[in-house]
Amino acid sequence: MKKHWLYLLLLVVANHLSAQEPSSDLLSFDRLGQSDVKIHPLGENDQRVLSASRTLQSVDELPFTIYVVTREEIFKNNHNTLVDVLKTVPGIRVSQPGSALEGETFVMRGLLGNGYTKILINDLPVKPFVVNGMPIGAQLPIKEAERIEIIFGPGASIYGADASAGVINIITLQTERPIYAQADLGIGSNQYNHLSVMFGGKIGKGKRVLRFSVSGSTTEFDTRNIEYDRAVLYNPLLYRQDLNDTSYLDNPNYVGSIDQNVINDLPHLSKSLRVDLKYRAFNLSFSKMYRRDHSAIGLNPLAVSYADPSTFTGETINTFNVGFTKKKPKWGMNININYIGYEMDNNSSTIYVNNNLSKVLKFYVNTLFSGAPALRDTINNENFNTYFSGRRYQYASSNDFRLEQLLNIRPIKNLEVVMGLNLAADINQPLINYLNTPNARNQERGPIFVDDDINASLGLFTQLYLTLKKLNIIAGIRYDSFSNFGKTVNPRIGMLYKISPRLSAYGSLATAFRAPSPFYGANTYLVRSTSFTDFTTNPLPILPEETESADFGFRFRLNKKVNVNFNFFVNRTNNIISPFTNFDFSNPQEVQVLTGFSNDDASESLLYGSQINFTLNDLWEDRDLEIRGSFNLSRGREILPFDGGRIESVRMQPLYYGQINTSFRLIKRLYLHLNGFFSDDWNNRNFIEAEGTREFTSSRYFNLDFMGRLQLSSSFNAFWKIDNFFNTYYGGIGATGTLDDLAYNPQRSRTFWLGMSYRMQ
Repeated sequence: MKKHWLYLLLLVVANHLSAQEPSSDLLSFDRLGQSDVKIHPLGENDQRVLSASRTLQSVDELPFTIYVVTREEIFKNNHNTLVDVLKTVPGIRVSQPGSALEGETFVMRGLLGNGYTKILINDLPVKPFVVNGMPIGAQLPIKEAERIEIIFGPGASIYGADASAGVINIITLQTERPIYAQADLGIGSNQYNHLSVMFGGKIGKGKRVLRFSVSGSTTEFDTRNIEYDRAVLYNPLLYRQDLNDTSYLDNPNYVGSIDQNVINDLPHLSKSLRVDLKYRAFNLSFSKMYRRDHSAIGLNPLAVSYADPSTFTGETINTFNVGFTKKKPKWGMNININYIGYEMDNNSSTIYVNNNLSKVLKFYVNTLFSGAPALRDTINNENFNTYFSGRRYQYASSNDFRLEQLLNIRPIKNLEVVMGLNLAADINQPLINYLNTPNARNQERGPIFVDDDINASLGLFTQLYLTLKKLNIIAGIRYDSFSNFGKTVNPRIGMLYKISPRLSAYGSLATAFRAPSPFYGANTYLVRSTSFTDFTTNPLPILPEETESADFGFRFRLNKKVNVNFNFFVNRTNNIISPFTNFDFSNPQEVQVLTGFSNDDASESLLYGSQINFTLNDLWEDRDLEIRGSFNLSRGREILPFDGGRIESVRMQPLYYGQINTSFRLIKRLYLHLNGFFSDDWNNRNFIEAEGTREFTSSRYFNLDFMGRLQLSSSFNAFWKIDNFFNTYYGGIGATGTLDDLAYNPQRSRTFWLGMSYRMQ
């Protein structure tokens, strides 16, 4: 509560300062209406982006599929999280909730975006190397964003690892106004409360001007509306390997009956603090981001317990950057020294019932000692007491350091050359699991010991951007060398041809790679029959996954009111890192089991499809009517890893999906926004055997989000929002891709929000 009062005090100070120093360039709120709060969709000619080429360029001039979400759209739809934003972007599917480790998740071009998309803030990476995928809650600066750039397709040629599906760049607000402030306050279902505040401006005159911005936010709710279909989806009987097995009733970690487990609150908490300073050519930024979700999210009741609301997975990410930027008419230079510090909350914990590792150990022991039941039961009990009994804690940490220098040169008017050097180092403690006490590694050796890890890399890249009268060409290549897993070379070339002033065609070819996180090795275990209490971690070399992509499309502007965009894409990913278990009985003296994650160079995912977007602006000018829509159609195939067979589709990717979004003014100062989403069936991530009996699928659905906004005064707006208006029961993206997942990941049912927004500029 004290923090809420602090934020409100900042707003009072901001108002006082603005009253003392009126400025002629301040926008009169008497003229602020729906025409000022406008979406800038794909293809609008006044929109410029940084992420496609590392320098600001017009969307219409670039040969890539690009979508830009502006500050006005974030305000209009009351987006709080990055996945809130991505939910309304054509070609992206989301899951809210997703998983305990990664929070909210999304799929982009058939790949899990948290791990296969480069997520940036002001062109600087924020994902710690030690995590499998970027954890996403309400801790990212979405309310503070000036725009969010989404570039589809590999961006490894300019950004390096983890840009296989695309690049998402959150550009925070920058303004020439002497003072500005904003605040958002919301309440809703399940004791939901949200507060975010930003205050900034500039001090000084002429060239001696200090620009500053301070922002903070907190988001919290007690539980999630995801307990529908409880009698079936959460029924423990659905997840038994043996139809006659009811041994889970004797497990002290299990709370419930034979066909119903106890589910208590599943809370969430996000917090953030951010400071940005800019003086002449120098800039400095600091952020502290915290996110926490219940550890059972997306998992089945035989894997983990839902009974204790205090078990959670949480982490703090601190970032610090010092930058120097120099711009001249013919050249420019940018240097950034960047730090990312990650630490999992010491109290992150899970109560395990019979998760995948427990099942593997039981099968292993039962097979080895089938003829000695007393010894078998003794070893099983010892394993349970060592690894799974009671609350078990997790811990991970890392310190990432990065130096990047960019140089862009314009030797002639229509040619730009960008060159870059990137040096990075990472010191990390990969994820340790099954600890008896919080962060036990600092006190004693845990039941499974994981060594610290050090990684270093060098990246060099160059790019040419040639603009002619009707033809634009962009071509780049990047070389990366890693201390732990070799070298990669990734090129990209794209061309755009202006058929007419209103019609252009574009295409690009690119490759990318995903660097394997230390998470995989730390969660891969070699167990020998000579010692069940001495696991070897990281027993296998894990190599980068590789992606090849082609993207072709057309942009057509019929007039100022109608825009249509069409694209066709092909994505191929191989050497996929996947969960596996392998028993080796070849040596009777030392029988081994290997379980965890590994590459399979025979595995492959091939996705091809098309997407059409349209935007209809000001159809009824008196009512500010706008309609946007998209339709995605895709096919593909997967060769599943480790002899899983072949399926004629790509997991997590429906045959078709899309959305239709409508905005209009109902009466004076009252605006309504309706966002509708639909999807066909799809295979979940834990569909791992083409001929298996456990075929996990999610069903087709239609979902509608509804929002109203009332402009109370020139600076205050009230809003109400209903997510999942029709209370549709549908599934999202699988939490882990293993058999520990629920049969489908239930998404929130009907949820209500009320709030107020303040803008002073």
